[in-house]
Amino acid sequence: MGIAARCLCWLVVCSLASWAQGFAVVKEPLYGISTGVSYTLAFTVGGTPTKPSSSYQLLVDTGSSNVALATSTCCSNSRALGSLPVFSCAASLSCAATTEPATNISVKYIASSWTGHVVKDVLATPRLGAISDFEFVAIDSQQEFIKGGFSGILGIAFDALAQPKDKPLTTLVQTLVDTRQMDNVFGVQLCGILQPYARGVTPADISGAIVFGGLVPPTGRSLYRGPLVYTPLVQAKWYVVLVSDVAYNGTSLPLPCTAFNAPKAIVDTGTTNMVLPPAVYRPLMAMLRDATLQAIPDFPSTYFSDRSVCCEAYCDPADVNSTLMSLPSLTVSFALQGNVRDQVTITIPPAYYWRPISVHSAVGTTTCRMMGLSEGSSMILGNVFMDGLYTVHDRANGQIGFAVADNCENLAISMKTVFSSALPPSTSSWCDCLSAAELNDNLVTSKIPGQRACFIWYWWTYVFLVSIVVIIICCVILLWMWMTKRRRSQQRRAMHAAPPPSFLQHQLLDGEGPMTPKEAPPLSLSSECLSDDDLPAASHHHTEYSL
Repeated sequence: MGIAARCLCWLVVCSLASWAQGFAVVKEPLYGISTGVSYTLAFTVGGTPTKPSSSYQLLVDTGSSNVALATSTCCSNSRALGSLPVFSCAASLSCAATTEPATNISVKYIASSWTGHVVKDVLATPRLGAISDFEFVAIDSQQEFIKGGFSGILGIAFDALAQPKDKPLTTLVQTLVDTRQMDNVFGVQLCGILQPYARGVTPADISGAIVFGGLVPPTGRSLYRGPLVYTPLVQAKWYVVLVSDVAYNGTSLPLPCTAFNAPKAIVDTGTTNMVLPPAVYRPLMAMLRDATLQAIPDFPSTYFSDRSVCCEAYCDPADVNSTLMSLPSLTVSFALQGNVRDQVTITIPPAYYWRPISVHSAVGTTTCRMMGLSEGSSMILGNVFMDGLYTVHDRANGQIGFAVADNCENLAISMKTVFSSALPPSTSSWCDCLSAAELNDNLVTSKIPGQRACFIWYWWTYVFLVSIVVIIICCVILLWMWMTKRRRSQQRRAMHAAPPPSFLQHQLLDGEGPMTPKEAPPLSLSSECLSDDDLPAASHHHTEYSL
């Protein structure tokens, strides 16, 4: 075989490999932090001659967009890290500082923060393979961020949230889309880290999965069962959704749906609890408290706090028949993609909103429960909401899909349900649920009818429409005046252009016909015929004739 033929074959093979890689779908396992609060994804970073690479557990966070690793500068003495490794750029042969001037990056969360500088190194997983020269942050200092179970964070929200703002780092998801030609979509299966206790099963390390580039893993069983129902994305920063209703025991909260979205509602794997704005949290907790005290009259009020741990017998995660587990379900509903009058509803049983937790102490580990609802400035649908669900982040089509998680590695069986239904009678369209902060910055409304799902009437819309109506009326009047003038002009031209009348028409118009008697010809006044004596008489006769 000649050199040209070999080169051609090599190009064909590379093209086929690139084509296959372009349609790749990769499934990675998610590990549960033993306390039951968060999920991590294992990455290897860098390498040395004696130790090719170090493995780091990175907290999976759909509420931020940067990748950051703890270093010896910030955290070498942190007891929270335990035996987890810290990153050192100097110890990695493949690590390098960025070519840009050193820039400190700071990221703040609800109750924690960190600051660091940008480096680049090789990140890899067994299934994704190696990602060379990936830029991330080496953490130099942190406040309440490293709390155990992870040594860094994997932010997989949109690039709009990436830091620094003046030149944001490319996110991992966007890097996979750009370099691997993966579809811009990923699915997250959260099974509930400690939910297996309800089946009498000891939780396994793997508590979920993440699928990059598609909905269904390339091999193995499906990660969800039942329908996969979509809700539209409202903003492409966080994964902002539109909540249409919140109900407890089948009774909707007596609030306008805008209250659920003020200022926004996001789906976030990096938050443990389900956080609610005050206007929603207080009436919901009042309903939940009444139901709990009715079932357990001596239930301590301190347990309704999201800071108190309940280790009573009825709070045992392994006791599925406890009185606490007989409480009503909480439901959260969202705008249904493609129909502004319907919604998709997620049912959250008490086994989730009274979330299980492992308490580690010197005498051992105890499994208990604690309140999974918290009060905050906006709605954050954390793991209390997402556990037991398969959530599709379809960034390419601007939508979030929900389905019931299935075939979990830790043998948990989801008790949640997903279904679609009509909106509450008080809401005619979920377009009315947009908060004031979202009206001018969203992906579902348009200023022209028909372009998107929602058409919002602004004050200037009325002015514009009234102006259009006035212009149309004026045009109609002007058209009528022009047509009237034109018709009259045509009539005048027709009269002037008519042919001369015939002899008969002339006779008829003059009042003369064949039977009309002829008048006597006038007398001649010639002096030759009249004498001087006849002139006065003739003159008199002429006068009478004239009359």
